[in-house]
Amino acid sequence: MPQVHDRVDAQVFYADAFIGLMIFLAAVVVFFLVSPNSSSPESRILDALVADAKSISASLMSEGTPANWTPDNVSIIGLTDGSYRVNYAKVSMFYGLSYNLTNNLFGTNTNYLIFFKDKDGNVLAFDRCAFSNTGIAVQNITPYICENVTAPAATNLAGLERLSFYNSGIIKLVVYVWV
Repeated sequence: MPQVHDRVDAQVFYADAFIGLMIFLAAVVVFFLVSPNSSSPESRILDALVADAKSISASLMSEGTPANWTPDNVSIIGLTDGSYRVNYAKVSMFYGLSYNLTNNLFGTNTNYLIFFKDKDGNVLAFDRCAFSNTGIAVQNITPYICENVTAPAATNLAGLERLSFYNSGIIKLVVYVWV
């Protein structure tokens, strides 16, 4: 037969465990209420810009949908053959698309600038030097290389470069996104 003091010990242990758990939970709640927010509004904006740049560049590095898209039937803008080889005709068609259409297809309200660079850092011309939904104009120096295209002066700007192939060489797709 159990002794009385065994029950008292168990009841004391139960009360101690309950009080300890309550103190722990209170400390966790106080920590999250008092601690500063881990991300500032500016870092959230930059995170969103980086996500937009990644999304836009991923779309452009694909072959698009449908694979042989035209301005009349495009649902995903892709500039390659699906194997990271840039298709000149697709880039030319992309540069001719309207800003509203590209904004809708990219699913963004941010400003963006898209262009290609060769291994020496020269901006390549594909009928035009660059595409931007803000109407940035860049003039050609030669039929193949454009003037230096630079990122716009913006408080919040994200840039991304992706490697691809064109004419047996490696080129960079450059995407700048800003607000």
